Amino acid sequence: MRSYQWRSQATRAAAPAAPGAALRDSAIRIATTSAPALRSRAALLGSVWLGALAMLAPSAAHAVDGTWTAPPPNPKEWTQGTNWSSSPTVPDNIATFRNNGAATSVTISSPTSIGTIQFTAGAPAYSFAVNFALFQIDGAGIVNNSAFVPSFTNNGAITFINASSAGNSIIVTNGGGFVLSFSDTSTANNATIITNGGSLTQFTSNSNGGNARFITNAGGTVDFSGTSGQVAAGSIEGAGTYQLGTNRLIVGSNDLSTTVSGSIDGSGGSGSLTKVGAGTLTLTGTLNIGGDLSLCNCQTGGLIISGGSATVGSFVEVDGGTLAVTNGGTLQTTDVLVAGNMIVSGAGSTVTATGVTAVGFFGTSAARPFLSAAGVRKGQACSPLPMAAPSLPPRRCSSATSLVPRR
Repeated sequence: MRSYQWRSQATRAAAPAAPGAALRDSAIRIATTSAPALRSRAALLGSVWLGALAMLAPSAAHAVDGTWTAPPPNPKEWTQGTNWSSSPTVPDNIATFRNNGAATSVTISSPTSIGTIQFTAGAPAYSFAVNFALFQIDGAGIVNNSAFVPSFTNNGAITFINASSAGNSIIVTNGGGFVLSFSDTSTANNATIITNGGSLTQFTSNSNGGNARFITNAGGTVDFSGTSGQVAAGSIEGAGTYQLGTNRLIVGSNDLSTTVSGSIDGSGGSGSLTKVGAGTLTLTGTLNIGGDLSLCNCQTGGLIISGGSATVGSFVEVDGGTLAVTNGGTLQTTDVLVAGNMIVSGAGSTVTATGVTAVGFFGTSAARPFLSAAGVRKGQACSPLPMAAPSLPPRRCSSATSLVPRR
């Protein structure tokens, strides 16, 4: 039983679906080959950096609080004790930033740790740069009460541990093997996480992406494979790589519409992808997962495979929203279970199912014009759907089914 309490695959195939569903302009045929599994290098890179984090780990906390008081000009160094009200000691419990005329550009050039980074209501915009050092956040994390979003440029290693949070910050990790890490029960919360080429953002243990926006550029990797079973992300986008491992990624809670032109990979295990929320996730790159692809009935948005390719090792289930395959996009899977909307359009666009295709209740005729008797082709393995029926039992088709666009 999955934690989000959806029905099992067998129950889905047998049970009636919700009213108002529609399957439109589809082309479903028997699969001949499956795409080769992609291999992840992110795990190896992550293990190297975990060793580096252990060597750089700062000393134990002494519960020192301090307010940033470093005078201009910018930038000023975090690890210099005279820049704090706690001088000569650098705080390691709560670091407070306020509107007190202090420098607003902060460098972190030596290993250090902090429990909470707190911005008061009147604080100006602060920026931080981690330069070839470990910056460990191990308490409440980033707490921002100001009108400005704090930004962090990571040219080293930033790690969130315990139950710390990235708040609503912007964290940019640059190339060169630099790492942003979340472990224990830490969360990216409502942050914007930008992972540039040659860098890694990784989640381990019970950490979570929360409602964060993930922008992963070409050559960058966001690795969720070290988490335990299920992980969330507000949205994902960019030309980089998202590694799922054997986990389920639930994406879309921030309702943004985004495009992934890179890859989403969970082919090394039973990695699955669930789309939620009001936004649309467009895939123009590759999706290769060993588990299932699901559109939750809690959403009004959708997922579009536009010119890209998706290989789903288990089943595809559309409980809500719209799944579209268009512009020459391809979807290969075992079973297709549709209670929401599914559209296949454009030259070369195909959906290939080797198992069962089940289409549920369709409501009134106005709700399902693309599955009229006139749209059923000779040779189809399923009987036509009568237009007059207000409700119909699930439509089950064998692997020989060929659903084609209406003429």
